[in-house]
Amino acid sequence: MRKDTMTIRFAAALAALIVSGTSNAHAEGTTFGEVGLSYDTYFLGGDALNSGGGFPNEPENFYGGRLSARAGGVQDNGLSWGVQGHYSKTSVGDLIVPGEETNDGPRDAAQIIATIGTFRNDAYVGLMAGVGSVRFTADDFDQDTTYRMIGAGAGFERGQWAYGGSLAFLDVISVDNPETLDNALIAKMQAEYALSNDKSFVGFYAS
Repeated sequence: MRKDTMTIRFAAALAALIVSGTSNAHAEGTTFGEVGLSYDTYFLGGDALNSGGGFPNEPENFYGGRLSARAGGVQDNGLSWGVQGHYSKTSVGDLIVPGEETNDGPRDAAQIIATIGTFRNDAYVGLMAGVGSVRFTADDFDQDTTYRMIGAGAGFERGQWAYGGSLAFLDVISVDNPETLDNALIAKMQAEYALSNDKSFVGFYAS
């Protein structure tokens, strides 16, 4: 995969918002919110990746930092709502001197998603919608992309376990020279186990 890898990772990971938070907002009339920082590493490969010394050269390994925030709640009647956003910055730079090695790839990305659904009897069903953007290095500025997402998901709790899945459709709104994911279905499944202190959990995710 080429530069669409960044979009795939962000979109698939954040599609989990439609089922996440069920453990945190299981009581009626409650709200929740959080802010977080994370560090991600990326390892790319494949025949489409130009990493053999030609110009421009694309990075196989790079890292990124992410700032994220979310808030939501469950009303007394079971109505559930949420909103989540993030901004990510990678280590890919604008080294585009002719004849020199070039980090040709994604520079940063941002996304915001809103959800609405119902949470009753330890089960959740809802809808999601969101928009996002991915920007590339100066050598690839014409590939800067704005996209939209829409999807649905469901989840349920059993004891200390919470399970969920979602299916979202991603569509590019505008790009001059598309080299990103477009017209894509993104599926996600997850399972989370709440630890005994009620403030920590471990999770398993597939997308």
